[in-house]
Amino acid sequence: MNSPAIDEFAKLVVAWARDQAIRNCDNILHSKGPPRAIKRWKEMARESPEAFASALIPDIVDEAVGNLLLAIDQGVLRLSFTDSKGNVVDLTTIIRDFDSLCGMYQGKEGWCGQYSKERCFDYFPDLDEFTDKPQNEK
Repeated sequence: MNSPAIDEFAKLVVAWARDQAIRNCDNILHSKGPPRAIKRWKEMARESPEAFASALIPDIVDEAVGNLLLAIDQGVLRLSFTDSKGNVVDLTTIIRDFDSLCGMYQGKEGWCGQYSKERCFDYFPDLDEFTDKPQNEK
């Protein structure tokens, strides 16, 4: 039997990370998601079932992880992290001093691109055009 706190945590993780990831991926599949993702998935689906699955797997994982981080960013999940030196960081409050966890995770220049040894896709390679960062600065 779970405690009420574990049940509350479980419901939030399932709703925010898993269920939202499924809805977002369904939207991509049904041409209601990000245009670059829709185009890429359709191209891979025409190529072969293996190519389609190869495109889907990291995208679905990234969607779930991104949604989990977004829940932390928005204070829905209040989590702390203990680093290797024993320092405890409240992820919900420390993020106010930085970019969002979800934003720092995404893309080839984010955590996924920096730390993952598996494939990742950058849905927003031209995002710099919406920021003050010069295009040639990466």
